[in-house]
Amino acid sequence: MASFKFGTIFIATLAWTLLLVSNGQIHVDEGKHPPVGGWKKISNLTDPSIIAIAEFAVEEAAKVNTHTSSLTFKRIRSGKYQQVGGINYRLLIEAQRAEEEKPKLYAAFVFVGLDKSKKLIYFRHVKNE
Repeated sequence: MASFKFGTIFIATLAWTLLLVSNGQIHVDEGKHPPVGGWKKISNLTDPSIIAIAEFAVEEAAKVNTHTSSLTFKRIRSGKYQQVGGINYRLLIEAQRAEEEKPKLYAAFVFVGLDKSKKLIYFRHVKNE
C-alpha cells in the first residue's frame, strides 16, 4: 500500500513538473549566463571592472619579474570568463615596456574571489599575430 501511494505521488509530481516546464511556468536559463564551469566571451572589453583586472595582472607580473623594466598596460585584445567559486578570467593583453617600439601580447589568467580578492594565476608572453 505504501509503495502504491509513493508511486502515485511520484508520477503526479513528475507530470506536474513536466506540465509547468512545457507551459513556460518554470524558466530555464536561456544562455544569458554560462553554465557553472563553462567559458563565455567578455562582450565589453572596455568595461572599467575588466580593465582593472587586466591592469592588476600587468602590475602583479611586474612585481614578480623585477629584473626588467616595468610593463605598461595598453589594451585588452580579447577575454573570456568562467563562473566558479568566484570568477576566472582569461585575457589577451597588450602591454609595453619603455624600451620597446610597440606593445607585445600577453596571456593572463586571473581569479577573482567572491570577496573580490584577485589572484594572478599566470601571465606569459605570446607571439603577436
